[in-house]
Amino acid sequence: GDPSGGAGAGSGTNKLRKLGFPEEGPGRWALGSISGVFGRRYLLRPNCALEFFFATHEAPLLVVFKDAARRQKLWSELRARHHSAGASRGRHRHPTAGSAFPLLRSPEALAALGQPGPDFSSRQILERSGLTAEWQQRRISNFEYLLRLNQMAGRSRNDLTQYPVMPWVLADYSSSELDLENPDTFRDLTKPIGALNPKRLTAFIERYELFDDDVMPSFMYGSHYSSQGIVLHYLVRQEPFSSLAVQFQGGRFDCPERLFLSFAQAWASSNESMTDVKELIPELFYCPEVLVNSNELPLGTVEAETNLPATAACNAAVKPSNADADANADPNAEPQGDAAAKEGGECRPVGDVELPPWARGDPREFIRLHRLALESEYVSKNLHNWIDLVFGCKQTGEEAVRARNLFYYLTYEGAVDLDQIEDPMMRKATVAQIKHFGQTPAQLL
Repeated sequence: GDPSGGAGAGSGTNKLRKLGFPEEGPGRWALGSISGVFGRRYLLRPNCALEFFFATHEAPLLVVFKDAARRQKLWSELRARHHSAGASRGRHRHPTAGSAFPLLRSPEALAALGQPGPDFSSRQILERSGLTAEWQQRRISNFEYLLRLNQMAGRSRNDLTQYPVMPWVLADYSSSELDLENPDTFRDLTKPIGALNPKRLTAFIERYELFDDDVMPSFMYGSHYSSQGIVLHYLVRQEPFSSLAVQFQGGRFDCPERLFLSFAQAWASSNESMTDVKELIPELFYCPEVLVNSNELPLGTVEAETNLPATAACNAAVKPSNADADANADPNAEPQGDAAAKEGGECRPVGDVELPPWARGDPREFIRLHRLALESEYVSKNLHNWIDLVFGCKQTGEEAVRARNLFYYLTYEGAVDLDQIEDPMMRKATVAQIKHFGQTPAQLL
């Protein structure tokens, strides 16, 4: 084999090419640069994808296969190549190599001797990692712990339908100073977003209790806290998400009133609208650029004093059967924006995201304080409650019912087997539902 570890070279070239790796060109990856491999699902189909992480500056790579057998075949071939390359290097192995098991360092790889590497359940991966103990001992930050949990639960920046999810941690977007010593400053992390407003929760529970269908399980929330539409809602001001948002909305930006206008508006919508229970994404804790319309995108205009809740825009583009009737924006609908201009009212262009007063109009200051809030003592002591809701024991079943944390059934892993749906129209509709409406992470705890 090729001593460089190139995936498309050496005696295994033909075999790897047949499995999906290119023979030459920009799609070549050196085995010696792979630092981790995780099994992934796609469109709720288990064991059909692999995500590769690299020790170099290359972005992670998500490879989706037609079936689990093809994925396992590639994994087996890569493992064989990995062992061969590691043995041939001796002491000259890649600097990220582990002494007992060189090159790959993901939990699956470290425990894969005699085990089905990428097919470990997400729960097994977390148990073997020791990550929770590190977090409990405060050896890693809340931010890093959440990112790692997302990764282990199958969330990936390579898949907008399963993007990493982060919690709203603050409830104060109006004060001139942010008091991180005051518990009232923070969101209640023991409850899902949909349960924070008692009046709205009563309506959700009533729907759950009155719902009666012979096939479809009852649910509380017809929209989800994480979806492709939500990710594009938050990231619309920066490429490639701007172009993806236009594509998502059928060739134009969403109507201005439904864009991400301000944190106060987004927080109010998540607490008041019957069709909006969105959480946050990682970029809102480290990337001030996503808050700025630096590309001067034509996002339209809104009334000068508008503070409308962005409801349907940030859920999905396809309406699910028997779920919230207005939960998702129709990308083919006539745009409703610029209404003020049409009616002659005073309007303003949609530009940067409006920040809370305590951010002093500075996106970097907002990110600094937002990150401090995430790492605060209050959040550190209560974050495990939110983790139980999203990744843990309160995600499904009776625990989810008691926690008021039950979503539409097609958002859950194992709810449907696409390969068993023979009707092309039904299969297409189900794929659209899963792709646009949101997916609950794999359960870790």
